[in-house]
Amino acid sequence: MFVYSDDYLQNIREINGIIFCCEDIEPEYDEIAEHLASIYPVKMPLIVDSMIPKLVEFYGETIKDITRDETIVKLGQPLIDIELNLINFPNQTFDLEHVITVEFIGDFEKITGFSVDG
Repeated sequence: MFVYSDDYLQNIREINGIIFCCEDIEPEYDEIAEHLASIYPVKMPLIVDSMIPKLVEFYGETIKDITRDETIVKLGQPLIDIELNLINFPNQTFDLEHVITVEFIGDFEKITGFSVDG
């Protein structure tokens, strides 16, 4: 069940180490969050593979040889906005000043956007 968090200033629900968030709670959001949490571990390698070239472009040659597993660890806990179809990595450890975000369609079948903000 989603509950309001003063830390995130949104409604959140944590499932299997994944934080889901939304501004407004809709009846179907619990089911959507449970479904996405169940497939996220399977889809994560594909998500990360799409991110690595963009991360190398942003962070430079210092991470050019980074592996998928190293990237997953460095990204840290995901924060998935189920209203906007965004996966945010606010606690990533590539640096301490940026939030990495990817935009996805449906069941993570396609990554349509990538950004590093901060």
